[in-house]
Amino acid sequence: MRLQEFSLINRALILFIGMVMILSFPTTLLRLASVDFFVEYYFDLVFAAFVGLALLNLVLTLKAPLPERFLAVLLLSFILLIFAIGVLRSTDDPIGGLRYFVLPLVVYFLLIGRNFLLFFITSKRFWAIIMISHALGLAVYFSGLMGPIYPGIGVQSIAYASIFFIVNGHPILFLISLVMIFFEGKRSILFSILVTLAFLKLVKFSVAGRLLYSIVAGILASLLLIVFLYSITDAEGSTTLARINYINPFSDQFDLYLGSSGRFGELVSFWEGKSFLEVLFGAGSGFKYQWDLGFASEQSGEIKGYLHMSIANYLAVGGILGLALFVYLAILPFKASRLKLPPKAQMTAFGFGIFSIVQSFFGFNLATDATSLIFIIGPAALLSVQGYRRYSPQISDTSLETKRSIA
Repeated sequence: MRLQEFSLINRALILFIGMVMILSFPTTLLRLASVDFFVEYYFDLVFAAFVGLALLNLVLTLKAPLPERFLAVLLLSFILLIFAIGVLRSTDDPIGGLRYFVLPLVVYFLLIGRNFLLFFITSKRFWAIIMISHALGLAVYFSGLMGPIYPGIGVQSIAYASIFFIVNGHPILFLISLVMIFFEGKRSILFSILVTLAFLKLVKFSVAGRLLYSIVAGILASLLLIVFLYSITDAEGSTTLARINYINPFSDQFDLYLGSSGRFGELVSFWEGKSFLEVLFGAGSGFKYQWDLGFASEQSGEIKGYLHMSIANYLAVGGILGLALFVYLAILPFKASRLKLPPKAQMTAFGFGIFSIVQSFFGFNLATDATSLIFIIGPAALLSVQGYRRYSPQISDTSLETKRSIA
């Protein structure tokens, strides 16, 4: 779907979100290279821009129907609860701590009455531009940055490109994107892609077929994984293969603290000594803990206010309600099957959302990456937009605001 087919507001949102995604890899390289502006200001400015656009859209769409109203109630209840618990427990900064948990609500406001998701699930040209951005970034990395900066440089935009290409019948571009993901060194992104591909395959089968496919695929995948892990036990250095050995039980380099990039240490450090009530209701916004098991000696003992795992972070801060919110978000991508769109567009939307959820188990992208949340909540929001149109074409340039004179 072409940019010109959208309304003015939708086009502005597409251009902003698209530019953030195109620049995500180059700006991450600049941050890792310790360029002051990108370390101190850029990502906060992007967050502030998302907040501003979301509030503007909320004002412009006051008469529009709310998508997934229960989600809105859940998000607001969660934020109020963790703030109240933070105040009652006298955490260091209950207001500042909300910074990690308001992004889902910001994205929810941004999606009200908008259909810009259609652009990202149908535009081959956009994802080709994403590939070019990553190719240029990799060229810069290998020509001068390799070694001085952390070897895991990947960002999620290339993963969405690979999902788009495989779903829409571009196997060569898919393989090229996989190679890029491998050389960018993010094991979690590569693993999340493989899990997403399994989900994309599973949804095509009947219930009995899914069970059989899961058993057969699981056995074959296990055998291949064992062979692969045995074959790389001697890999050394800072390459992706060598870093996989940190989580390879057949390797002498196996070290779960080091292999998880400190995530396992975070979980142990935070949950150690917590009471049942703290687990049940959460620690509240602004919580802090001492990271005693850091994977690097200079970071051991660091005071942290978050965990690098979304489900653990939601449970840590909001207890059972936080866990319920995460589970609800994890279900939303399945609503893509109800969209009035061609099958490939439905599958692309579903794949984007599932990847975002799987990836959230390896990082706190639900607090830092608005595009992940756009692809998670987007199908349900778009379903609401389609439900309030006078007609529902397969792919339409008519957005809710133009039909109802909202914008």
